[in-house]
Amino acid sequence: MARHLPDLIYSKDDLHPLLGARTLEVHHGKHHRSYVDKVNELEQGTPFAQLGLFELVAGSRDDLYQSAAQHLNHSFYWRCIAPVSMQEPEGELAQALVRDFGSLEGFRERFAEGAKGLFGSGWCWLSRSPEGTLRIDAQADADGPWKHNATPVLTCDVWEHAYYLDYENERGRYVDAFLEQVDWAFAGRCFAHPAGIEDEILGTAAAR
Repeated sequence: MARHLPDLIYSKDDLHPLLGARTLEVHHGKHHRSYVDKVNELEQGTPFAQLGLFELVAGSRDDLYQSAAQHLNHSFYWRCIAPVSMQEPEGELAQALVRDFGSLEGFRERFAEGAKGLFGSGWCWLSRSPEGTLRIDAQADADGPWKHNATPVLTCDVWEHAYYLDYENERGRYVDAFLEQVDWAFAGRCFAHPAGIEDEILGTAAAR
């Protein structure tokens, strides 16, 4: 089956002040699209083409893994941000953040430290372990929870192309702005009901 670039659920002008339209045009329309195209090229005629994207990332290696994981990571990232922050975390996720980080502010501080401190390119993840606890991991390149038996809840893309047009080399300002425009409703669904997330982020089921 052919992989497709998922549509954004907001317009390219809607994410100001976090990101400008030009960043979304380049990041979503060029960088993310290139990963999708590469996956389609590499898996053509192989058994991998019949797998869902989660399965593909979990079971592939080398160039196919890198491209598939970047496709999946980006698809997830676009849903983690919103034109305005989608309320504070609620329900099970809010309780877990307080339990595991002391407070929402404690989570923000730890997450910002991870995202700002990652050397080179990669992703900062909030994920849920199989035991149900929350953890923050700053992971290089295309790595993510999918390979580590964890459930993704939130991610911030800290590859330079994610923010350079708006912030130049000031990753810290971008991370701080990201934390002000988190879609907590989406993160809550990922934490409490992760089964439908693949369909949601890839646009194969009605979102929201």
